[in-house]
Amino acid sequence: AVYTRWGSPEMVLKIKEVDKPVPKENEVLIKNFSTTVTAADMRLLGLHVPTGFGILLRLAFGWGGPRNPKKQILGLQSAGVIEAVGENVTDFKIFDSVLVHQGFQYMGAHAEYSCLPETGLIIEKSESMTYDQAASLGFGGITALEFLRDVAKIQDG
Repeated sequence: AVYTRWGSPEMVLKIKEVDKPVPKENEVLIKNFSTTVTAADMRLLGLHVPTGFGILLRLAFGWGGPRNPKKQILGLQSAGVIEAVGENVTDFKIFDSVLVHQGFQYMGAHAEYSCLPETGLIIEKSESMTYDQAASLGFGGITALEFLRDVAKIQDG
């Protein structure tokens, strides 16, 4: 789903075909099998942010909506398989299963394909995990850890 202006999902999200990205010499092309929809996605889409931050987001991303086409596809994390690598990539190879945190710098994890530098937040997926489980680790796992450890004070034993 692509969005070109700020607002509620039912008003601004559109299903649209986009070109398959081509990795640059230091990038990997990831075929995303699983992704998440997080509070961050929804806050960004509708500019539901603390007072004053809406103006900062508009200045950074675009006043009426995201001006950079790469930022028009939401999604901060995904799990998938590396389908292609740039000529200077050494840390990953085609068919590596990976967990990716694209963050606000790259976004686009809701697309079928995304490119990231090999130095980005990419790790190999454990064979014992499904792609759905791996994709949920980033945002969901950190949130769960914070609440269980810091709020509920759960300890070993």
